[in-house]
Amino acid sequence: VSSKDKAIRVLDPRTDAFAHSFDGHSGAKGCRVCFLGKGNLLASTGFSRQSDRQLFVWDIRSGTPSKPLVEHLVDTASGSLMPFYDPDVNMLYLAGKGDGNVRYYEIVGDEPYVHYVDQYSGKDPQRGVGMVPKRGVDTAETEIAKFLRLCDKHIEPLSFKVP
Repeated sequence: VSSKDKAIRVLDPRTDAFAHSFDGHSGAKGCRVCFLGKGNLLASTGFSRQSDRQLFVWDIRSGTPSKPLVEHLVDTASGSLMPFYDPDVNMLYLAGKGDGNVRYYEIVGDEPYVHYVDQYSGKDPQRGVGMVPKRGVDTAETEIAKFLRLCDKHIEPLSFKVP
């Protein structure tokens, strides 16, 4: 869970308490957090003090982390990044709110943890993005992920395929 006090908190549903609480991104805008698969890694997207968009990867195995494993500068756009993780192919998708880009990264368990793959650049800015469940993916066409982009006047399907 991310909050306005710039802290990232991991809830333990068995005890109804915080398992971890640590400082996240230093920027004024809020951040977003998602688990990265079965491991104990978290991805957070937020802003620096200079309003640069950032991707951090945290390891919560060793207790409360004091600093992220990875600090990746994404770009300097003003909209927040929406993270989506696909555990089947270990891909992290970052969709920028207010721009037309969806960047995707491969997540691995060893250093450097994050490998930039590519980005989709659409001509229309997106207001929101949703990941389609795996049963909606056409594997006969080598599709690995499908998203729906909410633009100003239409909803656009976005397909990611293995070449």
